[in-house]
Amino acid sequence: MLHLLPVIPYAALVALFAGGCLARHVRPRRWWGFQIAAVGLPFSALALAALTPVVLPLAPDALVGVHLALLALIAVRFVPWRRLVRRKRSVPASALTVMSFNAHTRRRLPRRHPLFDLLRRERPDLIALQEPVLANLLPLARIYPASEPPFFAEPMRRHYDLPLPFDWLIPNPIVTRLEVLELTRLPFGEGGGVTRARVRWDGREIAVYDAHLRSFTIARPWRRRGGTPFAWRGQFRRLREDVRSRADQADRLRTLLDAETLPFLLCGDLNATPHEWAYRRLATGLRDAFAHAGRGWGATYHARRPLFRIDYVFVGPEWRIHTAHVPAFALSDHRPVVVRLSL
Repeated sequence: MLHLLPVIPYAALVALFAGGCLARHVRPRRWWGFQIAAVGLPFSALALAALTPVVLPLAPDALVGVHLALLALIAVRFVPWRRLVRRKRSVPASALTVMSFNAHTRRRLPRRHPLFDLLRRERPDLIALQEPVLANLLPLARIYPASEPPFFAEPMRRHYDLPLPFDWLIPNPIVTRLEVLELTRLPFGEGGGVTRARVRWDGREIAVYDAHLRSFTIARPWRRRGGTPFAWRGQFRRLREDVRSRADQADRLRTLLDAETLPFLLCGDLNATPHEWAYRRLATGLRDAFAHAGRGWGATYHARRPLFRIDYVFVGPEWRIHTAHVPAFALSDHRPVVVRLSL
């Protein structure tokens, strides 16, 4: 009966799934293709699960055993066992509410935009933003009047040393009700950057890192008329550079975190799923707030039909995570992550 099963496509699917599973442990400097397999890992896992009714009755016993082992691995990797156990979590009134949000949009926000309803509902004490446009940030001053410096108009030049046309794209600003003691922006090369804020909360100093790591540059050569193999080759080169650059940025950010002496949070858009090397590099020794205490599916990209979780809040061992969730809100192509925690 083996001839009834298309062995070669099945073996290719298994190899793609295995490569995605191994991507966490393979440094992208040389074997960068594993990270591309990791991006498609949910789809290869879904395809393997969907093939189960075909594989089990038609394949020989050895292949059935392999397939069952793959299904067990899929269950371990993808089923959110921790979140299946419903725990009643009490949130103290003094808890710190943090929102991480890639809010890149070219639309001007009117006074009654749903974003402001979201902020009034969630009441975040601190918002780590990625890639917003300055003109769209200014209305936040109505909700966060205490955040006068360091984020609006003239203070922007002082803290970021940037020219200031009002449609300027701001890299990683932090909007907060808390007292800001120090603000440092650390450029990380093309497509990446980190802002470190030292703030005072509940009588203690904490550090907040707001990170944005390099994304994929998709030229979509398949949409070009008369596309040539050279266009595809150029796309693969860009993908390779994107993956390697993101890994280097994760390495540099990890060095900063290892040298940090204050209790800290790491928020941001990492442009990496939990199956990739950059995620594992940054998550080691920290806790992913949503994975630890999240509600719901948790995917943040694309905002209208989210399939991937690439936006995070990580905390060190000093923190207690009370709740984490991803509101169903579409301003940009990302959804925000909201976490409540305490020291």
